[in-house]
Amino acid sequence: MSLNDILGSALSGLGAAQAGLRAASNNIANVSTPGYARERVNLATSVTSGRITGVRVSEPERVADRFLEANVYRRQGDFGRSEVVANYLNRLQSLLGAPGMNRAFPPGSTPSARQPWR
Repeated sequence: MSLNDILGSALSGLGAAQAGLRAASNNIANVSTPGYARERVNLATSVTSGRITGVRVSEPERVADRFLEANVYRRQGDFGRSEVVANYLNRLQSLLGAPGMNRAFPPGSTPSARQPWR
């Protein structure tokens, strides 16, 4: 292993450390930003012709909490279901009439009004 190989490996390690520090500083700076997801840098061993040549840094990856995502989706489904039920019950209430009315159905909706031959 030559001195150039050793220095190249050290340089790639420093670059990997710098990328990790950049991701950590972004996470700290944006901790109170709504909708921000943490970042994580993935590191891997760089191999060329069967020889280890340093560290390979990939793009920062967003880390989202799966529990929170599932909870958001579940709550949105609950909200949609509640909205449908509320709409249905409001339509039923308008059909039956307001409490205290003399008639439960609006005029013309009773079977005798629709079938005059009876």
